[in-house]
Amino acid sequence: MCDLLKFMDSLQVREYNRKTYFTPAEWAVIAVNSITATVEEKMDALQYLTEHYAEEDFARESVNVGPGHVVYHNHLPSREDVRETMRIWKETLEDRYKGDGFVYAAGYEEKGRYWPGQIEGYRFLPDYEKAFMYLKEMRDKKRESKSFRKEDFFGEIERLKCYVDGGYSDVLQGAVCAEEELPENQQMLKRISAVYKGEMAFMELLSQFSKREI
Repeated sequence: MCDLLKFMDSLQVREYNRKTYFTPAEWAVIAVNSITATVEEKMDALQYLTEHYAEEDFARESVNVGPGHVVYHNHLPSREDVRETMRIWKETLEDRYKGDGFVYAAGYEEKGRYWPGQIEGYRFLPDYEKAFMYLKEMRDKKRESKSFRKEDFFGEIERLKCYVDGGYSDVLQGAVCAEEELPENQQMLKRISAVYKGEMAFMELLSQFSKREI
């Protein structure tokens, strides 16, 4: 039996909903959106849901989410949606240490001021371990403030693949994206492509980013 209530981060909300009926699709949304659970714990919960409930169980109409709620308009996930999410996450976790031809952009930012995917101002690092340690250092610095609340911040690592034409593909945001043209406001990433092709030293790139020259 999987304790799905633990994915409700607030103790008060958890106790209030202890006897509330949730559909499997609703439990999947709750698990995925927890800010305290690890990706591995979320995957275990999603695995439990797909193994113990059929597609028709996921298709049950929600009694907790109505008009006006963002989930209501975006639709609750099907069993196949959940299985696809698990596949992507598994692939992402397996690939995160494969750093050949990649750089890692890491940021620990305040919600509302910055949003995932906005890599301007992020620290660029050569491998996943260094990027992860950077996030921990930034979190610890934020904790020194008496007003710090972890739910007000988010940490993100983007694994960027460099291509000869300057494009990139990121796979550490919960989805695997196809190669695309760089947006106008991210033309600076062509410098990363130069590193990949051996036209620029990696430390030179980091120096320029730290000085906000690009």
